[in-house]
Amino acid sequence: MKRIVFLVIMLFPLFVMAQNERNKNLTKYEEFESKAGCIIKYVDKSKDNCLLDKASFLKTKIRTVYGEGKNLYFLILEKNKMLGIDPSTAFIEYTDLVEINKALARLSNEVDGDCELKPDYLQNVFTSVDGFLIGYYVEKSKATWTVRLEYGAESYTIKKIKEFADFLFNAQKEIETMITQNSK
Repeated sequence: MKRIVFLVIMLFPLFVMAQNERNKNLTKYEEFESKAGCIIKYVDKSKDNCLLDKASFLKTKIRTVYGEGKNLYFLILEKNKMLGIDPSTAFIEYTDLVEINKALARLSNEVDGDCELKPDYLQNVFTSVDGFLIGYYVEKSKATWTVRLEYGAESYTIKKIKEFADFLFNAQKEIETMITQNSK
């Protein structure tokens, strides 16, 4: 009996640490969604597709997640599986979207100066807490903008960065309007 008690005492910290490690890897969306014992309502509002280049686009929508005592707002960007590329989806929580827009404004201000440096290679990116990455790399004095929707996903080239930046900014403003309406 003492051996069993001793074994349980010795193994208990391993189970606790394993549970904590599993929870550390959750995105904000997964963390909120995985709460047990409460009712959660999901409401989606479709938006126009967001063009990356002439041949590819992202399906987009804003999801409001109503939880008990707390509402969260997510911009969802989805790249469908085409030509053997695995699908990828970003769930960008509102506060992260604000940070992404701030970072994108800063990156946009730095890109011309980075091109003038004429580096062999230069990369300047911002990555959100949940793995959304946006930025550019410079080769031969030319910048190429890229986006990655989530950790481990493929990066996509953005041909029209101004339109993409406007899309993200307008999504932020739309969420802010929703927050104001839902707080009444």
